[in-house]
Amino acid sequence: MTGLKRAACLSAVIIVFALILSGCGEEKVYHEPGTVEEPYKAEEYEENGLKYRKENYLGYEITYPVIEKNIADKIYVQGITYKYMCCAADYPTKDPNDKYDGEPFTRYIYHKPWSIPEDIKREGLASVTYTVYNRQGSFVKVYQQGEVVKPKGEAAVNPKGGYSLVSSCTVDADYDGELYLCTLLELYGNDYEMTDEEEDEYIIKAFDGTFIGVRADYDSCESEEAYYSLEYNYDNVQETDDDVYEYSLYRLILE
Repeated sequence: MTGLKRAACLSAVIIVFALILSGCGEEKVYHEPGTVEEPYKAEEYEENGLKYRKENYLGYEITYPVIEKNIADKIYVQGITYKYMCCAADYPTKDPNDKYDGEPFTRYIYHKPWSIPEDIKREGLASVTYTVYNRQGSFVKVYQQGEVVKPKGEAAVNPKGGYSLVSSCTVDADYDGELYLCTLLELYGNDYEMTDEEEDEYIIKAFDGTFIGVRADYDSCESEEAYYSLEYNYDNVQETDDDVYEYSLYRLILE
């Protein structure tokens, strides 16, 4: 091998080695404490004629249906009072069984006790299915203590150590247990303290604009489907208990 070829080969080896080292030494990106987490991975797909969006967050993943129809009109159904109900957990935890290994974050799970909308017919009702559309959120029968419900006995641990969250929940007509609409917020950092303004903002956004589907099935084998929007009363904010927030539930006419 000539000296020129030997030098060229040596240069190529040095360049490849340098690229390997630069990739191995790549620093992880860390966020300012208090930054709202966005999904680190998201994908959309269609199944049985419906569109779905799957989002992965640091502590959980969720797949929810997407409706892209226009809202032609909305009809007021009822007022809904939300008494602040939330649990928070810092991650990573010291639990040796916790598989999460990454940037510290805090998860907030907001809960709203839920009942069937007033305009749904009760006579002959067999069951009701509630679904959250177009955003992360779920209906759950158990108050979530820092963890997200595991679906039907599956461990459902995602690569980041969180749990899979389903967007729908079905209850029988005579069900008298707990039922919550819950949404999640994850902030980077374990030691960040919200200001009063931030806390109010996040509480309001937890449910404002939530798109809810309701399917009522009857003993007669008939069914009724309706869509609702839960909206915060920005134009009618009243001086009440600091932990009470007023919303309105609207039935949507889609086209």
